[in-house]
Amino acid sequence: MVSGAMTHAHLVSQLTTGYLWHLFIASHFYTNFHVFNYKMPFTKENIRAVIFSEFSHGSDCKACFAKIKGVFGECCPSIQTIRTWYRKFRDGRKIVEDQGRSGRPRTAVNARNISRVSDLVHKYPRITFQQIMNELGLGAQAVATILHEHLNLRKIVSKFVPHTLTESQKRARVKFCRDLLARCKNYPRRRLSEIFTGDETWVYHWDPLTKRQSREWIEKGKKGSVQVRKDRFAEKTMFSVFFNANGIINITRIPEGRTVTAQFYTQVCVRKTLEKLRKKIGKSNMRFQLLHHDNARAHTARLTKNYLKKRKIRLLPHPPYSPDLSPCDFFLFWKMKDLLRGNHYKNSMDTEAAVANALRSLSVDGFSDVFDDWLVRCKKCIEARGDYFE
Repeated sequence: MVSGAMTHAHLVSQLTTGYLWHLFIASHFYTNFHVFNYKMPFTKENIRAVIFSEFSHGSDCKACFAKIKGVFGECCPSIQTIRTWYRKFRDGRKIVEDQGRSGRPRTAVNARNISRVSDLVHKYPRITFQQIMNELGLGAQAVATILHEHLNLRKIVSKFVPHTLTESQKRARVKFCRDLLARCKNYPRRRLSEIFTGDETWVYHWDPLTKRQSREWIEKGKKGSVQVRKDRFAEKTMFSVFFNANGIINITRIPEGRTVTAQFYTQVCVRKTLEKLRKKIGKSNMRFQLLHHDNARAHTARLTKNYLKKRKIRLLPHPPYSPDLSPCDFFLFWKMKDLLRGNHYKNSMDTEAAVANALRSLSVDGFSDVFDDWLVRCKKCIEARGDYFE
């Protein structure tokens, strides 16, 4: 109930004011709740008036919370809310209604503004949040609500692709994928184990860590370490690597200043690979092996084709501009270079030893899994109708 110092006549004369109205109604029916347990809907202003009534009678926050909880049950405000209102009343607040707030009104999210934002982002797809706010005079929350909840839009970065594929190149990619899937339809693990693949890549004698790799724990107030960007003319060595589903077959370091010609590729890289592969699987099983490599000039030269034909090594032709379908590119080389980052190597010999150790550290299961992933990528390529799918 309201304070005894306030007479009933004085109360009635002041009922036109919002605060006393809420206080009168809330206090009157708050009593009825205890006496009759009569249920009726209350507004938040009514409940705040009850809180003020308890505050005026000297009840502490916990006692006020217990009383209101017993009446309102789940509709009772939290004790934190009650403490907040006790603090406001102690600071001299005399009203229980929400006060006006500064800033743009919530009515900014309406059909007209939704249409304006939609027209703007369709006309300028790369427009920024701030530019939308400045152009239309809307707040950040309104723009976010319109973009995400009403227009169901999200902003993504452009996808970088190796090449602008022609229709014939897309068809070649689809054909390659279908042929590989058809070959591996029955006994896929066995068919995949009959394929060995290889390629060449440059390895820098020092490659800085990525931002992800360079993260470190430091104490508050201290600065993190810095690292120098890689010099565009930094020393590097080329390597030729061949592997299959069982692991690495051969690693060849290309001598400095040497160009990988068809002659060098067949007489050094491929020859050593075939010799090591023959020792691993036996001469009788070599007739089942397929060599997969990309369309580099040394790989597609007539000399290379004749060399492989003479040794009865069949080729698995690779579609042009398709690093996403080459196990060397989508798995081996980036994995190897990720392990080498942050280390300095004095010369090509040290780099060769580091490359060999990095490749040997990769698990055998990883090689087997990557060939399985190869088939998954083929299916994605077919679904994308030959276009890049990632």
